[in-house]
Amino acid sequence: SRAPAWGAYFASKLTDIPFVTTFHGTYNFSKNFGGSLKRWYNYVMVRGDKVIAISTFISKHIQKHYSTYVPPYKITLINRGVSIEEFNRASVPPERLQTLKKAWDLHPQQKVILIPGRLTRWKGQLVVLKALKHLIKHDPDLLCIFIGSDQGRLAYTQELKDFVTTHHLEKHVRFVDHVSDMPAAYALGHLVVHASTDPEAFGRVIIEAQAMGVPVIASNIGAPAATIKDNETGFLHKAGDATDLARIIDKAFSKDQTTLTQNAFLEVKKNYSDTLMFEKTLGLYQELLPSVTQAKNTKPKKTQKILIIRHGAFGDIVKSLGAFKAIRENHPKDHITLLTTPTFKEFCEKTAFFDQVLEDPRKRSFKEYLKITNRLHHENYDRIYDLQGSKRTGRYFKI
Repeated sequence: SRAPAWGAYFASKLTDIPFVTTFHGTYNFSKNFGGSLKRWYNYVMVRGDKVIAISTFISKHIQKHYSTYVPPYKITLINRGVSIEEFNRASVPPERLQTLKKAWDLHPQQKVILIPGRLTRWKGQLVVLKALKHLIKHDPDLLCIFIGSDQGRLAYTQELKDFVTTHHLEKHVRFVDHVSDMPAAYALGHLVVHASTDPEAFGRVIIEAQAMGVPVIASNIGAPAATIKDNETGFLHKAGDATDLARIIDKAFSKDQTTLTQNAFLEVKKNYSDTLMFEKTLGLYQELLPSVTQAKNTKPKKTQKILIIRHGAFGDIVKSLGAFKAIRENHPKDHITLLTTPTFKEFCEKTAFFDQVLEDPRKRSFKEYLKITNRLHHENYDRIYDLQGSKRTGRYFKI
């Protein structure tokens, strides 16, 4: 969270201990002055020595909106995880199923659609109800169970209930405030719908359901669009489109989905287990530990001035990105300057590997030659990486 993150950030500076953040939401902001202040407040979440992004979607969000504050090499993707042992049909005994079935008053002929998530407008419960209104005309056995608290959003809850009453959906809808046994809940479901109308940072409901072998339909925005492979491990519908959601619900019930649920389970086991999440997180901490030991055993080093020389064509610059990254990782607190052709200045600045990018016009006049060599001489660099290796850059290196 952002407020305690600011405290942790300053504590890390005072104690010289690495600072790690987990960026787990989009932290919305507008483009006005207030939005700029909000963005600045948010940016503590990318000030870590390492920043954990909980999904590919969040990683791209960080790079799009916070590139000024964090270079890409500091971002580590660690997907959220689910316990394969807990969310497993074999781990749910019949008595737990019976208890929940009785509480929900379920009947054998009913097709149960689960919609887990707190009751708030952007979670899309109203979209599901609109889809249900069309579906029951030819499939009267459908039952939607909304699982989650409204957390005080009484007006929205009433709006949902009014819709149910107006369209005579009482026999097809249940609102359940809280379920302590979610594995049993998933085991009773024939389908799980995730209908968010705003981009979701991850959506753990999806992988929980997939681990339990339940087909999932999710909005085609945010992280779920990457978590689900459409028609292979689940289904994607147009966010906010009740007609499209109804079509895909009908499609999901129209044929056996065993192959799809098997594919989904294997995908979760491979990429979204909590064991994998733990291993990657601990691995990230382990990666930072040597810097702690070194800080305790050595005196602080002065910031060095590093120069990298690289000209050539655009392809040469691209092929050097790995070298740029390696140099930055080995000089995390040093001031790094890149000397390159003016054409590539803007591109190189956006990589965030450099503190400064100098232009070398490559003009052949003696005046221009003296200008750049004089600048390099007076900068008094501690180390130079000549990645060009030409006669000209060789002279720069000697100067």
